[in-house]
Amino acid sequence: MKTGKINNIVFAGRFEDKENLSGPGKFSKRIFENYHVGGNSENPVFIQYFFDGNKYSSGKKLFGLEESEHVGFKVYRAGLFKFYKLLKQQRPEIIHITAFERFSLVALLYKLLNSTKAVYTSHGTLKYENAELKKLPFMYKLKDSICERLLFRFSDLVVFPSEQASQISAKYYKLADRRTTIIPNGIDSIFQQTRQVTDTAEQDGRPLKAVFIYKNVLNDSGLQFLKKYLQSVDSKIKIYVISDTEKIFAGSEPGIEIIPLMSAEKLAEFYRDKDIFLSLNEYDTFSISTAEAIASGLIPVVTRQTGISRFIKNEVNGFTLEFGDTQTLGGILNKIYTMNKNDRSIMKKSAAKIYSTLNWNNISELYSKQYIRLCGEVND
Repeated sequence: MKTGKINNIVFAGRFEDKENLSGPGKFSKRIFENYHVGGNSENPVFIQYFFDGNKYSSGKKLFGLEESEHVGFKVYRAGLFKFYKLLKQQRPEIIHITAFERFSLVALLYKLLNSTKAVYTSHGTLKYENAELKKLPFMYKLKDSICERLLFRFSDLVVFPSEQASQISAKYYKLADRRTTIIPNGIDSIFQQTRQVTDTAEQDGRPLKAVFIYKNVLNDSGLQFLKKYLQSVDSKIKIYVISDTEKIFAGSEPGIEIIPLMSAEKLAEFYRDKDIFLSLNEYDTFSISTAEAIASGLIPVVTRQTGISRFIKNEVNGFTLEFGDTQTLGGILNKIYTMNKNDRSIMKKSAAKIYSTLNWNNISELYSKQYIRLCGEVND
C-alpha cells in the first residue's frame, strides 16, 4: 500500500492460526496481514481474548497474557486487565475492532480515557441475528445488545461491508452518517482465476455443476429456499452442498451431493470444474465465500438481499433474484443450462474479474485511508 505511515495501530478481535475460518475471522486475519505487510505502521499488533471458557481459567480471563508472532509481528492473547495495560504500553492512535466481541469494550474504555480513535467493523447486526435467527438465552442476548449499542455509540467510525448491512443496523441503532462508511470484504489470492476460463461442461459432456455452502444457522434461509426449489422442479444441474452439518437433507436427494468443508487450497481446486455458485440467503451482509467462488470463475446466482449483489450485473457476470422466488431461480438455472459454450465462458470470465476490485490489498487500502483520516483528527 502507498498511503503513508501511521504510528501504532492495534487490531482487536479474534485471531486464529488455522485457515478454515468464518467470514469475520478471515477478515480479522487478512486486514492485519495486509496492513502490516504494506509497512504503514511502526508497530502493529493484534490483541485477542481468552475466549474458550472450558480451556482458560477465570484468572487467565482477567490477568493472563500470552505472546506469539504472526509473520514477524506480535499477536497477544490477554485477559481484560492485561488488555488495558497492553493498550497503555502501545499508546495506539487507532484501535480497530475487527469484529463483534464483548471484550472489546475494554478498548472503548481506553479510547474514552485517552486521545485515540476507535474503528469498528460490523459484519452483521447482533440484535437482529439473536432475535430472528438464533436460539439464545435472554441474558446472552441482553449482553450482546448492550455491547453492540456501546460499539455503535462510541466508535469514531463504523464500517459496514455492504449497504444492506448498514440499513439493517439503522433499524436498531441511530447511526450518524459522518461516522459510517461502506467497505466490502476481500478475496484471497488463491481464488484468483489465472487460468483461461473454459466451459468444461461442454468439453467433457457432463451436466452443469453448482455449489451451495451451508456453514451455520445464518445459512438456514438459503437452504430452505434451495429445498423449496428442488421440490418444485426436476433439476438438470448437479448441486454440491458443502457442509459439516449432519442430515442437512431428510433423505437422499437426486442430483445432490454433500461434501465436507475444506481448506482454501482444496476449495480453490474443487472449484476448477464447477459452473455455478448459489448464494440464496434472506440475510447476508457480505459473503466472502460467494466472492471467492465468483473470483474462481463460477457464475453467481445471488439474492438481492445479499450484500455482494451490488457487484453483480444481471446476465453479464451473474444473476440476481428476490429471496424465495423459486420460479425465477428455475428460469435462471435453465438459462445457464441452455447457454452455448461461448456465452457461458464469457460470463465466467466476466465473473472472475471481481478479484481485481475485491482483492485484500485494495480493501486494506480503503481501510488505510480511513485510518489516516482519523489520525489527522487526533493530531489536529
